[in-house]
Amino acid sequence: MKRTVLLWAFVLAACTVQLAPAYDPALVQGLDQTNTQVLTLFAELETGSPASEFPTYAPRYAALIGQFESLRQQAMTRQIPPLARRLSGLKLVEKLCKSETDPTACVNTSPASLAQILSTFRRMRDTHKSAGLQPDIVVLFRGNYDPAIAQALTVENALKR
Repeated sequence: MKRTVLLWAFVLAACTVQLAPAYDPALVQGLDQTNTQVLTLFAELETGSPASEFPTYAPRYAALIGQFESLRQQAMTRQIPPLARRLSGLKLVEKLCKSETDPTACVNTSPASLAQILSTFRRMRDTHKSAGLQPDIVVLFRGNYDPAIAQALTVENALKR
């Protein structure tokens, strides 16, 4: 009897305990809109682009980098639930997450995904400016972008419950 009561207490507590950040519809909308702009850029560049065309694309790179940086900051500044913050400080969790500098990174993974996207776009911009983009190089940049945006979109959409 005691075990049953204790089990039900844990089940009911689990229903009210939040371990992930709250869903942010503005963040998801921003990711969706910016992703559409990025996919359009990749479509334009898939046949390549010489360095001489970089000035045409420079404002778009700047806009996309600025948008992703804004979304990263938005994701970084959202509140981590108190229990999740306490649990993420445990040594075992730090080891599992491999994140001694920010133990909440396991709970709030989108900033890391967005940082990866920013790194990819900065490298792509710099490569375009200095050497141009060959079609196979565009494919490589797209190969770096796709998993990072997929992770961010999956995590953010999963928070909607």
